[in-house]
Amino acid sequence: MRMVADENVSSTVIHGLRACGHDVLAVKDLMRGVLDTAIFAQACAAHRLVLTHDKDFGELAFRSGLSAASGVILIRLSGDNPQADNQRILDAIEGRADWMGHFSVITEDRIACGNCPEMPVTSPTVALRETRAGLSRASRGRAGGDTSCGLSRTWRR
Repeated sequence: MRMVADENVSSTVIHGLRACGHDVLAVKDLMRGVLDTAIFAQACAAHRLVLTHDKDFGELAFRSGLSAASGVILIRLSGDNPQADNQRILDAIEGRADWMGHFSVITEDRIACGNCPEMPVTSPTVALRETRAGLSRASRGRAGGDTSCGLSRTWRR
């Protein structure tokens, strides 16, 4: 799979995914400090999954829509045992092949996966502009709230 690993994803996970044959771009190596909107737009335009611990990507995915050739995997683990968390992430990603086109959440005991509204992405510039416009409209109309993207299916480990 082709992925973009956000700055908050451990190097252990990135190296583990690469060792399994995944094409992983690491934000901390290539785009350190870049806004989430730019990371999301670039991932969508390049047909890559975003792997992150940052819940803001849920809002981006829901407001901007996901193309069928991209997706977001949100990692929500306790952090109490980094070695076990890293292994959980690797096992979860390796255990499924249908991540694209979905907003998914990995927790200690389950994987939730759902669809977000689809938006065709023509270029990173267009996607970034549309993402910013959508977030601007959203921030005027909401003061927070659910970013679950209507998660519809849950699989327990």
